[in-house]
Amino acid sequence: MKRSNKVWLIVLSAAIVVFLAWVSFLLINRLLRAERELKETRFRVYQERKENQLLQNELKGTKEQLQGAQEELLKVKTELENTQNELNIVNEKLSGVEKENQALIGEKNRLEAKLHSLKELKEAIRQVKLEDYQQKVEQQKEIDAQGLAGGNRGFLIKDGQSQYRPSIKIEVKPAN
Repeated sequence: MKRSNKVWLIVLSAAIVVFLAWVSFLLINRLLRAERELKETRFRVYQERKENQLLQNELKGTKEQLQGAQEELLKVKTELENTQNELNIVNEKLSGVEKENQALIGEKNRLEAKLHSLKELKEAIRQVKLEDYQQKVEQQKEIDAQGLAGGNRGFLIKDGQSQYRPSIKIEVKPAN
């Protein structure tokens, strides 16, 4: 072999070695970068799983709170319905009382008007006296009816029997 071929061969061999060294360097560098990215990715996956677990626990707690809140809401709705029913009953009673109150106010106004009018006042006094007299007459009739029930109304004979009781005279004379 000629010396120039040997030089070229050495140069070519050196170039191939340098090229292979350079490629090895690039591949090792790429491999290291890939390993670093893999570690970072694994770390992110680990963090995401940890965060996912925390979120799952938080979701579970939130669901329990939601269920408790729904039960409380149901109780409040039931209590609200009961309270509204009671309120309706009270409103109905209040309406009746208001109607009675209006009637009583009307009666009061009528009576006040009657009392403020002298003519009507005299008529009211007469009416009260008449009612009092009629009540006394009724009482007397009841008393008379009770008294007559036991007697014979002044007849001497009742039911074929003599009702007259002869009076017996007893004379006492001194013995001289």
